[in-house]
Amino acid sequence: MKVKVTGTITNPYAIAISSKSYVHRMLIGAALSGGKSVLKSNIISKDMRATMECLNNLGADIEITDEGFEIKRGVQKCDKVSIDCNESGSTLRFMIPLVSYLCNETTITGKGKLPERPNGALTDTLRRNGAVIDSDFLPMNISGKLSSGTYEIAGNISSQYITGLLLTLPLLDGDSKIVLTSDLQSKPYVDITIEVLKLFGIKVKEKDYGYEIPGNQSYNAPSVMEAEGDWSNGAYLLSMGAVCGEIKVSNLNGSSIQGDREIVNILKGYGLEVQSLSNETLVKQRDWKSVDQDVMQIPDLLPAIAVLALKGNEDSIFRNVSRLRIKESDRIESVSRIINAFGGVAKSIKNGDEEDLVVSPVKSDENSEVEIDSYNDHRIVMAAVIAHLATGRDVIINGFEAVDKSYPSFMQVCRDMGMTLEVFD
Repeated sequence: MKVKVTGTITNPYAIAISSKSYVHRMLIGAALSGGKSVLKSNIISKDMRATMECLNNLGADIEITDEGFEIKRGVQKCDKVSIDCNESGSTLRFMIPLVSYLCNETTITGKGKLPERPNGALTDTLRRNGAVIDSDFLPMNISGKLSSGTYEIAGNISSQYITGLLLTLPLLDGDSKIVLTSDLQSKPYVDITIEVLKLFGIKVKEKDYGYEIPGNQSYNAPSVMEAEGDWSNGAYLLSMGAVCGEIKVSNLNGSSIQGDREIVNILKGYGLEVQSLSNETLVKQRDWKSVDQDVMQIPDLLPAIAVLALKGNEDSIFRNVSRLRIKESDRIESVSRIINAFGGVAKSIKNGDEEDLVVSPVKSDENSEVEIDSYNDHRIVMAAVIAHLATGRDVIINGFEAVDKSYPSFMQVCRDMGMTLEVFD
């Protein structure tokens, strides 16, 4: 779908959608509880559907309602099953350990770039603990019996691997340990997992080496749960308003443990005035500066904050970005193309084993229309809209529907804020 975006923000207010990081984990916890429960969410994204459908294939009965999700029955032990993770990396990495525990034989498939995304560190540690897995990439066939024990795994590849283990290991017969062989990157996502596990009565102990997980635990779901607002997508809304002058975004917990709440400090670094209250965040434009920002713990923010650098007064630097090459798109490449198309300059620079991205702001007043591709990446669609607002240049986005992966109401939100979005096909 091709969409042309014109105009600016005239109604600087939005409501943040529910966090898919919480919804993924809470759906799995509810399905492992076995009883009935309700999970409130004000959005149902493709990634959330992927997790729900996988759990239903594993014997659960989960339905979408006006409030979010109704869990009527939990997952079951199964003999042979196939599950499709669609394009959701979180769903895949959470399901691999779970089916290793639940099922005798499982085939896992996926779509888009998901079959190209690596899983070797996770599958290797599962193999060492009883699982039989025929490939590190999708399609993947899993059999064998997962046993408790020591799970050694690198922490600098994907925090999703650690979350997948934390969700499943409490169910095993004996105690287990997750031993991290490197520093843990994107740790706030693992902190979310531990917070959700506590909600379901699951105990995990954080240690110097990683995590200690007692076995023989049982999940117990509250009858009603609600996922808090999503700072990851909320950061894109705040950035959209920041380049236009001001914005207020509600449904964002000012004391959340979500790592992407760091957007508040990043916007302040850009020279903006930001107030983060108990349930809403306000941004007002001041004098634009440039930033020097490490994104190792907050990789999902890079598309938004790198595009903001179009407004800077000099070069901005985004450090430790290499992991972004294996997201829904190669985000170093796709973000760079947006920045260059809108008149800035983006350059990737090697920094030892890591990579930094240097962004030079727009130097001219050119106002011609820009056309870019979404690269089938939801965050690239949102970043392109920020770039449009930052430069005043109309943009045509090919593959706009990629945003449905996490934010299916994004087009209507843009319209509600005052922009014009014209759908060509």
